[in-house]
Amino acid sequence: MRNLFIITLLLLVTSCGAEKGEETLRSVRTTTPVPTNGETTKRLSGVVKEAREISLGFKTGGAIEKIYVKEGDYVSEGDTIACLEQDDYRLGLDAARIQYEQMKSEFARISRLYQAGSISANEYEKASAGLQQLEVQYNVNKNKLDYTTLTAPISGYIQTVNYERAEMLQAGSPVVTILDVTRMKVETDIPASVYTGRGNFISFKCSSPLEPDRTYPLKLVSINRKASSTQLYKMVLAPADASTGILTAGMNVSVEIAMKSGNGDGQTDYLLPVNAIVDLDGTPHVWVVSADTTVRSVPVTVKGIDAGGDLIISSGLTGSEQVVRAGVNSLTPNEKVNILPEADETNVGGIF
Repeated sequence: MRNLFIITLLLLVTSCGAEKGEETLRSVRTTTPVPTNGETTKRLSGVVKEAREISLGFKTGGAIEKIYVKEGDYVSEGDTIACLEQDDYRLGLDAARIQYEQMKSEFARISRLYQAGSISANEYEKASAGLQQLEVQYNVNKNKLDYTTLTAPISGYIQTVNYERAEMLQAGSPVVTILDVTRMKVETDIPASVYTGRGNFISFKCSSPLEPDRTYPLKLVSINRKASSTQLYKMVLAPADASTGILTAGMNVSVEIAMKSGNGDGQTDYLLPVNAIVDLDGTPHVWVVSADTTVRSVPVTVKGIDAGGDLIISSGLTGSEQVVRAGVNSLTPNEKVNILPEADETNVGGIF
């Protein structure tokens, strides 16, 4: 009798537990898609570079007499970089000057004779051509002497020094390389999805991790029309104003591109947290809660990631849905759910 009572009691408990389990609803938290207000932000990595790099060489050949700079030095426009041995060039200039002055005196005498009718016009023209030729030779030798001094065409930093004193070099051999830091540029590589939307660019800016609270406005200089082997397009930007702060050549920066959002058909993009997306059959979906608190899966198109870390949804939503953002992985279609209220800020130990 006692055993029969225990069995009956267990059956009652089991039955009550089953009924209770059937009434249990999964608890979820929801969110509403946030419209992008017509603008999205793409964040990419970039690097600061000097506006240009110039290799300097002498216009004439010879042995180096002295190099006045070393790597890392700052030079101003017009500063002397190096000079060649000038003895032979001075001798050549002196010889050309002597011949020119002698011919100039001779031509003055011939001119007087020509005016007096003592010589023919042909002799006068020959003397005039000879004087002009010697004048050209004199100026050529004068220029060659000037070419033995190498000066900086711009202000910047000496990047490399390729020769030492007493070394012989030919005309045009690069003696030093100067970095032009009077202007900077920022280079970044953009994917095809951004390149195809280049007509929607609004503005550009960059920031350095060394100065996270400051941004530098940029302006577009150029975009390479041909993708690299990694299917990326090189984009070059320049500071929009003269202030470049701590930005120096070689520094890594974060580049932000503000773009018009939408698909060109009047449809607005929306933002959702990353954990609201679930992969169903290889396609991104979201769970939408209906008026009767049942859930249904809706396929969406993920356009990219916003600067704040949210996903940009370009299709599948109207903006009025209640989208499950917590508890998405255990749901099934048409399942009833319990929508939890937003956790209080003081609920530090809340699950969601």
